[in-house]
Amino acid sequence: MKLKYKLLLSSILAISLLGCGEDNTSSTNNDSAKPSNPAPATKATIVSKDIAVFGDFAKDKFSEVKLQDGTNVLMLDDSEIDASYAAMGLKLPKLESQKTLSTVSDDKAAEYNFAAVASSNGEKNNLLRSQVNNHIEVIQKALKDQGANVNILVDQTTINSQSAVVLVTFSVDVGSNVQSANEIRNFVLSTMNNGVLPKDIKEDSSEVGNKIYLDLTFWQDQEKIFVWTGAKLAEDSEAVSQKYNDLKTAAALTSSRLVATKNNNQDFKQVSGNTGGVDILWSIDASGSMSEEQNNLASGAEQFFNTLQTAGVDYRLAVNTQGYDSRSYSCSTLRETVDGEKFINSATVNGLEKWRLLARPGTNDTGTETGFYCAREVDLTGFDRPEAKNLVVFVSDEAENETFLRGRPAAADYGYERRDFNDYKQHFTSTGATYFAITGNGSIVRPTFDDYVSSYDDANFYCNGEGGSAEGGAHFKAIAQATGGGSASICSSAGDWDEMFGQILETATGLASNFKLKYAPIPSLTTITVDGKKVLRDPSHKNGFDINYGQKEASIIFYGDSLPKKGSVIKVKYDYIAS
Repeated sequence: MKLKYKLLLSSILAISLLGCGEDNTSSTNNDSAKPSNPAPATKATIVSKDIAVFGDFAKDKFSEVKLQDGTNVLMLDDSEIDASYAAMGLKLPKLESQKTLSTVSDDKAAEYNFAAVASSNGEKNNLLRSQVNNHIEVIQKALKDQGANVNILVDQTTINSQSAVVLVTFSVDVGSNVQSANEIRNFVLSTMNNGVLPKDIKEDSSEVGNKIYLDLTFWQDQEKIFVWTGAKLAEDSEAVSQKYNDLKTAAALTSSRLVATKNNNQDFKQVSGNTGGVDILWSIDASGSMSEEQNNLASGAEQFFNTLQTAGVDYRLAVNTQGYDSRSYSCSTLRETVDGEKFINSATVNGLEKWRLLARPGTNDTGTETGFYCAREVDLTGFDRPEAKNLVVFVSDEAENETFLRGRPAAADYGYERRDFNDYKQHFTSTGATYFAITGNGSIVRPTFDDYVSSYDDANFYCNGEGGSAEGGAHFKAIAQATGGGSASICSSAGDWDEMFGQILETATGLASNFKLKYAPIPSLTTITVDGKKVLRDPSHKNGFDINYGQKEASIIFYGDSLPKKGSVIKVKYDYIAS
């Protein structure tokens, strides 16, 4: 069957650009003494009317079409691995923030923009997110109306060399009605073209499948918001990511207005054999309805372990639950391995098997799940290292019962005074930790107990899928967005959880990296040497380096045999977008 439904995509009101980060004390930056002149625009592989593409991409796979309103669309079709992409720039109204920026110098503007985007509580960033959320809701509803099962696998804000980036990945399961990646991509284009497919689009000859992954990536330059749309068969996801991940994340994309680049050099000295530390706490719902979801979580243990080990990350993994197990555990204590260990690290004997068991803490907890209370009150003595970064992953198929339903945490004293969402948001954002949420698809937050919200008010309150069913989730997702983490649907099938784990792993390795960059680099214009020997980039994360684009900064990660030894000198040369 062909897609016949229409979407009405509202204009996105983006409000701030992202400038450069702060100097990293562990490196030497050489661009301050002699600023380089902007490099020629020919460093971009493709320069269309609106979009510039950097990297080793075949030009003959790109083409251009126009929408009825004159919007130029850059197309990419790769029949060899069935990847179909499109990018376009949408005009936005001028905003007061942009008028203010035009009156200050480039350096001051960059500093102002960085502060606006990087601030997790900033109203401007919240407005950008709210507009993207509107797109997500509209697209989900339209797909569901046609019988497709739609779940969000990735929803996170990062950066590219030009601005903040909102990356969303959908899993679109059409059941017995097979679809192609090309058709899904073309559907998005026709939606933006008053329901009519633009002229000169290539005939669909790609393979078909029951499940498609749809990527939507948003970033901004001045008065335009840019949208990069990518579609691929779920079974081809890894192969497509190997070749086009820099397009999916917009790391290799800018507006064509800013194709000029500057060069920067940074030198680092490896102070230890591993990267910096990251302590990862999994807050897992252990109520009676969580058996299937816990199995999905445990099945991803091998991928999680292998990536952390290959990247040389000095990690710790621990688990607490979100209720009260009358037999042995309160949620304020960490679950223990069979050997009585409260956490797992790279040196743990039989660590993989122990993690599989920890990730499946059982279903004997009380039915009143209060993930916020349990994550706030858990005793992390011996686990939490002052010098390490912190990452928390909430996993639940229920609403956050204390803040949504005003439920009393089962593990709390009877005199406990319940805390509302705003109280927890203030606390979690002040911790400096990064939070993720694998929960339901709910979208309405109840800020205080004076704000009455019913599940009937939230069209996305319930979700069902191969991975199970869930309720709520909005409060968990809001904390993730406010702290630079991401969110995903717990209703996704077991095979989709790899996408979720991948995003968490990317963030964890980025947090742990000792090699923070002053600017967000263009990947294809980045070279690295360790003790004078060139290291190749490896997007498969087995042996080489890769670039992690976080919410506030970009980092270099080394994998496998390329991990620098203690005392090694790392030299990073890269281009970034000139102001």
